Amino acid sequence: MTLANGKYAGNAVLNKTYVADCLSKKVKRNDGKARPMYFVENNHPAIIDPATFGRAQEELARRTGKRKVKQKGTKTEQGRYSSKYALTELLVCGECGTPYRRCTWTVKGEKKPVWRCINRLDFGKKYCHHSPTMEESVLQEAVMSAIMRTAKQSADVLDTLKLHIGMGLKNDDGEDNRLDIQIRMAEIDAEFKAMLQAIATDTVEDFDEQRATALMAEKSSLEQQLAQYDNAQ
Repeated sequence: MTLANGKYAGNAVLNKTYVADCLSKKVKRNDGKARPMYFVENNHPAIIDPATFGRAQEELARRTGKRKVKQKGTKTEQGRYSSKYALTELLVCGECGTPYRRCTWTVKGEKKPVWRCINRLDFGKKYCHHSPTMEESVLQEAVMSAIMRTAKQSADVLDTLKLHIGMGLKNDDGEDNRLDIQIRMAEIDAEFKAMLQAIATDTVEDFDEQRATALMAEKSSLEQQLAQYDNAQ
């Protein structure tokens, strides 16, 4: 699942594929020409609120729209946006305002990743005189410390943090159904909540205990599937 997937916001696109031949049952991807496609809003309970999803799309558009830049010292032209390292474009020199670049030093036969100002790397002290070299391990500890302080602010912040970390660490090998599982769990919670609210207007005898038991059993099974994904990760 990519960040551009509308399922996170509760939306869905129908008829993305179709059976071209009922005998061979061959499935083809629908390009919108052979058969119509439909966009359905609020198709299922949203996992991410629309405002957050919209900001994610804006950031994706910003990264995609960046022009290609050939930097001195690089073997090939970099793409519009490189997400290979988490601190790319985020670590900036306090003296000249130039972004930092990750490089590897070899000290006594051991390799050590560090971040340095691009101006210092490419032009020495011509434009930037006092920018420090930052060891990656020190930066990682500072980032983790900031994340932990933020996570302790509230349970909502912690839940959001866990969701984004899970999305970032998702294993792309094979099919990952965690998003569909979370959507189904949200649907179960919504249905069970509606059943409880109905007791206020109807009699307790009208409460469908068999249906409620089946919903809780299904949710428990889905939670076990999510736990298996986490253990595999």
